[in-house]
Amino acid sequence: MQITMDPSAPDPKPVDGIVSRLGDQDSDKGQLLDHFFTKGSLQGDRLTFKTKIIHDVWFEFTGTVTRDPAKKSKDEGRIVITGMLKRFHQEGKTPVAQERELTMKLFPDLDSPDTP
Repeated sequence: MQITMDPSAPDPKPVDGIVSRLGDQDSDKGQLLDHFFTKGSLQGDRLTFKTKIIHDVWFEFTGTVTRDPAKKSKDEGRIVITGMLKRFHQEGKTPVAQERELTMKLFPDLDSPDTP
């Protein structure tokens, strides 16, 4: 998963991103599929997004973003996103959802100087 946003934008901040997955249907098994966000926002610490539908599958997320002020940009987990990721797939005309709790940690930024 990749999430991009402009921290200087006013609330709600627009959020872009991609959820990448390996295909699991006969027609796409093992292929890398990128679900780009159709809409996403960060309002305060609340993050939400929905992805495009690819091969009758899409994702929705609702969660929170926390920042550890004691960590620097070179530290893993300086920013942590936690929440509920829903994976939807179409069975006939009925969407079926699978939910899972998710915790994601920001990778360290090894290319930039330490910033607060």
